[in-house]
Amino acid sequence: MFRALLSWATPKAKTEGLVDSAVRYNPWIRRRVAGAMSLAANCTDLDALIALRDSLTDVTMRAAQATRYGQGRSPHIAEWPLLDKPTVASAAADFRNRSVRFALPAGTGGTTGVPLKIWRSLECVVAEQAFLDELLAPYGMSMRQSRVAILRGDRVKDTHNLRPPFGNLSHRGTRLTLSAAHLNAETVPWYAVALRDFAPTVLWVYPSAAQNLLRLYQDKGFDQKIPVIMASSEMLPPALHRALEQQFDSRVINYYGQAERVCLAVSTTPGVFRFKPCYGRVELLPMQTEAGAAPAAAEIVATNLWNTAMPLVRYRTGDTLLLPQDHDEWTLTEIALGLRPFEAVLGREGEYLLTREGMRIIGLNQIPREIEHVAQLQLEQTDFEQVFVNVAALPGYHAGDARDILDRTRSKLPASMQVTVRTVPQLVVNARGKAPFVIRHVGG
Repeated sequence: MFRALLSWATPKAKTEGLVDSAVRYNPWIRRRVAGAMSLAANCTDLDALIALRDSLTDVTMRAAQATRYGQGRSPHIAEWPLLDKPTVASAAADFRNRSVRFALPAGTGGTTGVPLKIWRSLECVVAEQAFLDELLAPYGMSMRQSRVAILRGDRVKDTHNLRPPFGNLSHRGTRLTLSAAHLNAETVPWYAVALRDFAPTVLWVYPSAAQNLLRLYQDKGFDQKIPVIMASSEMLPPALHRALEQQFDSRVINYYGQAERVCLAVSTTPGVFRFKPCYGRVELLPMQTEAGAAPAAAEIVATNLWNTAMPLVRYRTGDTLLLPQDHDEWTLTEIALGLRPFEAVLGREGEYLLTREGMRIIGLNQIPREIEHVAQLQLEQTDFEQVFVNVAALPGYHAGDARDILDRTRSKLPASMQVTVRTVPQLVVNARGKAPFVIRHVGG
């Protein structure tokens, strides 16, 4: 009952600027978080950065030992087993630190479709806000002081209600939350007027929603300058990154994180990501490849450093990142600490196609790489023999691009699967408003 009450009250509080600000900008907690961030930003010595990460890890480990899952376990993180999402989902209460009295409920279904209940400490909420503000600081902005338009998965109104308005103002008129589900060729004039009148300095988006807005603006000839676009929760292809910058005369901040708040990586230039080492402790586990071949990817395993209400230790995110071909163990350490960039987050472990015999076809994330005139691709498997490649096209897309996509896709699939490439006005989205890279209508 208490969790249900908090689950109802939390989104209500978010719409009230004063309440939301009081929680997210708690000055005492903010000071501690900002201190750690400042130390990490100014660390030029590897040993000092490792020492800072380890001191933050010690706090998480003490909190984790106070949970049912962690009782009796070693204080040394290396001695803990890897933790997967189904384990947490099946017994979420075992990961709850009851000594933390004030905690806020949250949840995620993720792209794997496994629902997960989460508790966040006040410190976790404050830290998340501090890191978001750090992303905006180079542009003289913050989430509290800027005019922020949101085009993500928020439910603004019933999807069957097609009458305007399609957005709500909150935070004393400084935040405009728009419905991504209602954005289409017929409604986009309303969105254009709303965005023009609101004049956001920050547009916070899902990449699939941003791609839809981009296409509609290009089709209608609309034009608007938005200084900063923040994209998260889905993969942002380099071509879409650059197209958004050009269309909206904007700087794009592409950041990778999770509802579990275990790690954070940021990119402001396509193909250049860096982890934030005092947000979460990252481990990179090279993935198995054919004998004699260097692993091209690593699994991302991470430990949250600020959520004492639900500390997750050595949590398997289900994500992988692209490794440089000449990497070694030292390279992995530097990437995990944010001292060396990596090119891309490749995608989720649930991103596979399925044959009738039950074989999983993986490695699909290489299909859309370096394809011209395409904002995003989506693989949709309607049955065991049919796969559609949904293409969100950019200006200049032509038959040669379609043939390239078809050839690349066929090279990854068995001959028994028919492949059809088709351009679509909008990618297929799930119940949370996200557009997964792979959608399967077979195999559960």
